[in-house]
Amino acid sequence: MILLLPACVGSLGESGDTHGDDSAAPVVPSYALGDAYGASVVVVVVDTLRADHLPWAGYERDTAPNLTAWGFNAAVWPRATAVASNTGPNIASLWTGLWTQAHGYPVMTATDALADVNILLPELARDNGYATSLIVANNAVTEARGLWQGFASVADLSLEPAEVVVDEALSQLDTLAAPYFLAVHLMDPHASYQAPEPYYEMWDSGGTSKVTGATAEVRAWDNGEAEPSDADIARTVALYDGEITYLDAHLSRLLAAIPGDAVVVFVADHGEQFGEHGEFFHHDEHRENVQVPLAFRVPNAARAVHDANARTIDVAPTLAAIVGLPPVDYWQGVDLEPVLRGAAHPALVTYSERTSTAWSSTDGTGRWALHRESSGVQLWDLDADPGETVDVSDEHGDVVDAMAAEVEAIQTSSAALYADLVAP
Repeated sequence: MILLLPACVGSLGESGDTHGDDSAAPVVPSYALGDAYGASVVVVVVDTLRADHLPWAGYERDTAPNLTAWGFNAAVWPRATAVASNTGPNIASLWTGLWTQAHGYPVMTATDALADVNILLPELARDNGYATSLIVANNAVTEARGLWQGFASVADLSLEPAEVVVDEALSQLDTLAAPYFLAVHLMDPHASYQAPEPYYEMWDSGGTSKVTGATAEVRAWDNGEAEPSDADIARTVALYDGEITYLDAHLSRLLAAIPGDAVVVFVADHGEQFGEHGEFFHHDEHRENVQVPLAFRVPNAARAVHDANARTIDVAPTLAAIVGLPPVDYWQGVDLEPVLRGAAHPALVTYSERTSTAWSSTDGTGRWALHRESSGVQLWDLDADPGETVDVSDEHGDVVDAMAAEVEAIQTSSAALYADLVAP
């Protein structure tokens, strides 16, 4: 897959600002395995942030200048892949390093919970001397759903905006004893798309649409009760982008306050649709819903932008390796810590599902995306068609067969792991 990168990446000075000398020498990495053992950790999870609306992925609007600047000192995957297009299963997989069928969190049944038998990364941290804390604004990430396991303290800020969540995070950074494992889950830019001024209409094109970004408006389109005009959709996208820029303004306060010797992970749980493939919100496993930004900032590690596949299930094993937590021997995610030290990037297959018969996958090269739903199987050539608009399955039956076999292997191994760990 070819990624478009911000033009300013090539002109970074040593300080990381975007006005540096083009001839400035690159940073020479000195990071080695063990350098960050025992370091404090901050994991920032952003809700509903689609990868292609960030400058990291070449978006034409400068929606997140502060995050972009922070990324100049991080390893960035502009388009990583989430395991599903909704929050609960993604957070479960983020902390367990498992595909959804392996940890048993039902993708569609929100009243069920992640089984206690699963070992979550915060539990590993807590059991190895970390002060663990969760600040969460998403009301789907609850104790009843088993998603607070391992956190000694939880600030439940249901549906509060970024300003409130970051204020709480800054307070905790002042009081948590090192080493700490702090997870901060922000709800913006989830619908409704109504950021406070001056962000609300900062990206609006000034057209004829008068939509407000209210959830009810978009739900009516989603349910087929109303038909949006092109201007309505364009304005809604602009309002969503304003939410991202509002979020970015407060992220800057948080990122600036995190000590330089801490390890920081930035990731989104899923993306959002604005009429692509006839859908709104995030109901299916198309790229706009499952491609998410991912970044690791590790002291002394080389800054880099990776166009290879990474998955949210890789966060737990990678972070554990960075700070020296004992690995779980049945993790399905891959430890990408060697990549931070300059090793070749592994070719990883991605897999995202709503159910075992409604899913998408990309091959190890990142070129091909196979999508299955009730209407059948479609194959997309992402190099030529990143928006997944032209089905080429008939022309590439061998690719379809090979990728379908890879998905079947993931599903089979996940079902077997679930039977061993959760079902007994």
